[in-house]
Amino acid sequence: MRSLFVLSLPRSYSTDTFQHARRTLQLRQPIWTMDGEILNNDRSVLYLGDRREAGLKYTTHAAAEQFAQVTAFLDEIVRPEGFIYKDVVQPFVVAAWLAGQPELAVLKILPDPVHVVGAVLAQRWSFPVNAADAGGGPLRRLVEGILRAEQAILSAPGEAVAFDALIRDETALHAALQRLYPEIEVPSPNYVTPAFRAYREVVLGRRRGPLYRIIGKLVTAIRMEQAATLKPDVLSNLLGGDAPGLLVPAEECPASGGVEREPKNRRRK
Repeated sequence: MRSLFVLSLPRSYSTDTFQHARRTLQLRQPIWTMDGEILNNDRSVLYLGDRREAGLKYTTHAAAEQFAQVTAFLDEIVRPEGFIYKDVVQPFVVAAWLAGQPELAVLKILPDPVHVVGAVLAQRWSFPVNAADAGGGPLRRLVEGILRAEQAILSAPGEAVAFDALIRDETALHAALQRLYPEIEVPSPNYVTPAFRAYREVVLGRRRGPLYRIIGKLVTAIRMEQAATLKPDVLSNLLGGDAPGLLVPAEECPASGGVEREPKNRRRK
């Protein structure tokens, strides 16, 4: 069976999707990293240092030498048969590389960018700014980098499944895996459990809250600006007095992208 590559933004139910697909298709995962994240230094068993953004992330074509080196690493590491891999930290490199790998099956998770921004803020991650322009404050650059990563994922080949569909039930994931592997009868992942339903209610509840709406305004404004349909000076007017409220304590931000666990070795401080 050909290998599967899962491509996603952070905290988009990607780890759970990876494990559901692995079990359903009976694929192997690299044992030297967690959840197939072969490009995430924070997840590697070979690394024992600081696990908060110590590794290279969100490398773009602007860093040409590093981009080429990460691409070469993929060429040498990824096996075309029998394995499953995942990436949430190098969408630009992986999307470009996958365009030249027709032998691989690819599953793209289409994110809810507002949810992702909230989760990244909650984790106090900053790596998405690596994909943003130099101008603007850190929050604006963070959102800009996430939206550019979203576009990279959309440009990659493969089957797409939306985050919203994944947290509804197993139907969309099952259908996507069946399209990727038409030569077999793919069993249903069957992951709707009480724990999953509880997680889904948490996500939906956050969407009804004021923080989600505030972040949504910022995401919408920058997305429009990126599409050249919004003048730069309109951004502050659109946000109005909500802009200061975006800098909030981590405990108030939507944090989880799924029923995911923190790596045990990440808890060591």
